[in-house]
Amino acid sequence: MCFQASIHDLFIYFRRHSLDSALQRVERELPRLDLLIHREVMRLRARHHLSLDEFRGLYISDEHVDQLLRNSAQPFDVDAVTAQAEDIRRRHEKDIGSFSEWRRIVAEFSLTAVEEDILFLALAPELDSKYETLYGYLNNDVTRKFGTRDLVRRLLSEHGPGAVDHALAAGSALSRSGLLVGLPATHGFQASVVLSGFILARNASPVPPLRRVQIEGGDGRTASNLQSEKKAPTAALLRSGAVVVLNGNRGCGRLETAAAICQQAGMGLLLIDANDAKVGAESNAFLAGSIRLQARLEGAALYIENGEQFFDAEYRPHNAVANFLSGLDNVPLCYACTPRINWREVIGHRRAVELTFPTLPYANRFEQWKQATKNLAVDAPEEAIHELAQQFVFTAGEIASAAHHAKDCLSMERRPVREALFAAARTQSASSLGKLASKISASYRWKDLVLPRTTAAQVREVAAAIRNRSIVYEEWRLPSGFQSGGLNVLFSGASGTGKTMSACIIAAESGLDLYRIDLATVVSKYIGETEKNLDRIFTAAHSSNAILFFDEADALFGRRSEVKDAHDRYANVEVAYLLQKLEEHDGVVILASNLPRNMDKAFTRRIQFQVEFPIPGDEDRERLWRGMFPAQVPVAPDVDFAFLSRQFQLTGGQIRTISVDAAFLAAADGRRVTMPLIIKSLARYLVRQGQMPTAHEFREYFSLASGTAV
Repeated sequence: MCFQASIHDLFIYFRRHSLDSALQRVERELPRLDLLIHREVMRLRARHHLSLDEFRGLYISDEHVDQLLRNSAQPFDVDAVTAQAEDIRRRHEKDIGSFSEWRRIVAEFSLTAVEEDILFLALAPELDSKYETLYGYLNNDVTRKFGTRDLVRRLLSEHGPGAVDHALAAGSALSRSGLLVGLPATHGFQASVVLSGFILARNASPVPPLRRVQIEGGDGRTASNLQSEKKAPTAALLRSGAVVVLNGNRGCGRLETAAAICQQAGMGLLLIDANDAKVGAESNAFLAGSIRLQARLEGAALYIENGEQFFDAEYRPHNAVANFLSGLDNVPLCYACTPRINWREVIGHRRAVELTFPTLPYANRFEQWKQATKNLAVDAPEEAIHELAQQFVFTAGEIASAAHHAKDCLSMERRPVREALFAAARTQSASSLGKLASKISASYRWKDLVLPRTTAAQVREVAAAIRNRSIVYEEWRLPSGFQSGGLNVLFSGASGTGKTMSACIIAAESGLDLYRIDLATVVSKYIGETEKNLDRIFTAAHSSNAILFFDEADALFGRRSEVKDAHDRYANVEVAYLLQKLEEHDGVVILASNLPRNMDKAFTRRIQFQVEFPIPGDEDRERLWRGMFPAQVPVAPDVDFAFLSRQFQLTGGQIRTISVDAAFLAAADGRRVTMPLIIKSLARYLVRQGQMPTAHEFREYFSLASGTAV
């Protein structure tokens, strides 16, 4: 529907002045319809087509019909009845004037006088059930209690021969618009459910699954919303038939913006969730027709929520989408979707204007958190609000939702306000990453981390950089060197040296979730599948506010090689694609590698922090050995941690494995961790690793280690 200026002005005038409703107009036509029915009854009786001994309607008597028509004037002259009906029509036209809801509907659907009369006839049974009886009587069939082509020809004969048939033709305005629903088996018709619902209850709920958006009195302004100077031109484009694409994350004010645009345009606004439109092709065509009619009747635009749901996991439009949207070609459309969605694939040939909602800068996020917690009477420390604004790149709506969640949690249990706010923020960030990666929930703290002083300092620098990247990239506006303000970190070192633990501690320190990327679910032998998997991961991570952790990253970030065959070419494409994704990602990525030299050199310039995790020295190993056994573990005095640290160059991960094995042996025998049990576990571990215990290593404990079975 492209609103002409006159129709648009008419609708605005009607909305502002609440003039004659369509229901009032139909009710005023009922006396005229009674006269037309009375005239047809007299005609039939005059031709002896009706008599008391006929079983009309099995059975509707003449007396019953006369009683139903008692409120109409009863002259017995057909011409007099016709003149009286025509006089009522002229009087109504004069009384109604230019401004009425019915007049707007007539103009919107370009209805002729005969089409108006057919609609009156179809709507009459919805207002008074007596018309069902009268129609059955005149149709000579009690089961045909609706309008038929033959009946309408007789009742509306003054419009001339062929006028009714033209109005009821398949390509007529009444048929194309869906105002009438045909009943093919009976050659009849009735008013559509959408039309009758709109006429009878103007403010009732629209046809499911539509919802009506209340837009009166709001200006749709949020912290990141549409600039006021864009509102008027965008409203004009919407009226002219262009699609308004609202591109942004949830909670950024897309719906409020659409409401403000529609208010400027003098339109109402109907809403449908894209999830409710992903049905079969036939059902979609029917749904689109109902929505189109509802929108035209209300003079409203349609807001499609969660427009990204029109796409599958491969970002291809669902088959049923084209059917649905093609049925909405003439409806003013506001299409809301998340970034990185190719909306043009579903909009098709229609003109479109895109409104992009950028992420809130740190200063705005800080103010939003401060206001949200204040409104909910949550006594949040300013330092906590500062950290929340830095760590979680939220929209205004997401901040308000997280604050509400925190308020609810605090009302249910006593806990620190900062902890509740961060937990609520992480819950708000929950995304589909859980389908593509595993969340690491280890509760390590700085005191658990045993590293050389230099390495520990570098890890703390990484944690501080993650906390403060909003200041550097947003407030100070230093260039990141990438397309986005992301942060990439490389942890390199042997297995078990503390890379994963450090990543866990950094995530906990930052208040963010940590997701480990399982390479088995990413790398595929099929060409192009690896890139698709990577795209899913980074798209899901885009708004997750989580840290991505690529363990054993050298397997995926390997060196590009000279192309000798098709395998080399596609392997190089995978690496190049991953480099591109790292540059585009606006979050934190931690890469852990046992063999950093095997990684492509192109990754070097994309890494802000590189931390080397060396094999621990004697002193650190002793701290690791002692730290493996908390105070509640019974440890015998004969355990020589200094000896174990000095003689065996083990990593923290290896020490943990041996300690746990020794604890199980102790639990089964004596319930005390002793030196012989640790030696036994150590020897078994070395044998599993392909190393035979030697006297040089075990010295005085060699007798305990020799002959150890795996």
